[in-house]
Amino acid sequence: MSTDMLDLLRLDPGTRTFGQLLQEREWACGEITRLRREDAHRQRSAPKPQPAPAEFESPRGLRYVRLREVCQRVGLKTSSVYRLISLGKFPKQVKLSERTAAWIESEIETFMASRIEERDQRLPDDSPAPSPYMRMGEVMKRTGFSSSKIYHLVREGSFPKWADLPKIASGWHRSEIERWIEVRTGPRL
Repeated sequence: MSTDMLDLLRLDPGTRTFGQLLQEREWACGEITRLRREDAHRQRSAPKPQPAPAEFESPRGLRYVRLREVCQRVGLKTSSVYRLISLGKFPKQVKLSERTAAWIESEIETFMASRIEERDQRLPDDSPAPSPYMRMGEVMKRTGFSSSKIYHLVREGSFPKWADLPKIASGWHRSEIERWIEVRTGPRL
């Protein structure tokens, strides 16, 4: 009998003899039985899902929250959480043991609520102050030069040099660019 029995089963039964059809039927029944046994064995040996631990009410409504859950709840990365703690803008953690710390859930919720209040109290025209720096794209728009032309003029000494900004960035002092444009084009009316 051919090893690829599925191809034989797909053939038109009118072209097969009665004996061949019985043989193929037997093979199909055997295969179905084997697959059912394997499935039952797999289900028996699979680990049983553990029931979720029962939530219990902690005393006075306090509940500790570990760092991973804190980050998920507030939508910040670990480094941002610790930076805000050092600035005094985020609740400090509580030491549970020598190597374990957690935050109090109600303090995290208070932090989140205060951020929402801060957002809602801001007036629509309360936009942040413009940066004293201009990045390359803005300098290109203001001057009409390409980045390569700007860098060429900086090397020549006929354009203000950029300032190094924190976090691997650079920009130009807005006042220097405005002064440079004014010198080249004359004062605005």
